[in-house]
Amino acid sequence: MKKIILTISCILLLCPSLYAKSISDNDGNDWNSWDISKKISYVKGFISASCFVSNNNDDDFRLILCDPKTTVSKVLCPDNSEREYNIRKKKNDVLKRYCITDISIGQLIDGLNLFYKDFRNRQIRLNLSVYIVRKQIEGAPNEEIETILLFLRKTFKESFYGGVPGLKYKDKSGIEHAIPFP
Repeated sequence: MKKIILTISCILLLCPSLYAKSISDNDGNDWNSWDISKKISYVKGFISASCFVSNNNDDDFRLILCDPKTTVSKVLCPDNSEREYNIRKKKNDVLKRYCITDISIGQLIDGLNLFYKDFRNRQIRLNLSVYIVRKQIEGAPNEEIETILLFLRKTFKESFYGGVPGLKYKDKSGIEHAIPFP
């Protein structure tokens, strides 16, 4: 019995991958410790994966064929209603937010380096910070970015899957805006 326990203990000690940190748990502390080649690999993989998931789960082709306003849809999709079409279109629009396009790998790396220089951001998970940097590159208002950052720094400690419902900010003129994130 002692030999079995000793053998299992040795196997567990020699297999660090069994207790390795999940890639979705990486944060600014991890990012700051990586060399440039690891950063490039991460960003390339992130962009590829996010676009793959987005593009392989959308219904663009069906939306084109089944637009209830066209004559073709009445033949190809007789059961399609305006409501079903709008639900499908909304799902597509949400999915497309995840795909990162028109931003270079270098831009994202520079943005993440700058983002994680701020010690307050180091606990924000890397997969979320990519979308914050993307919003900054695309020119999102500072109030929107700050609202997201305050939320992620203070109230958001658990796993994050899907959008953040009800995240809003007021601009300088007092108008309230909903924030799509990521």
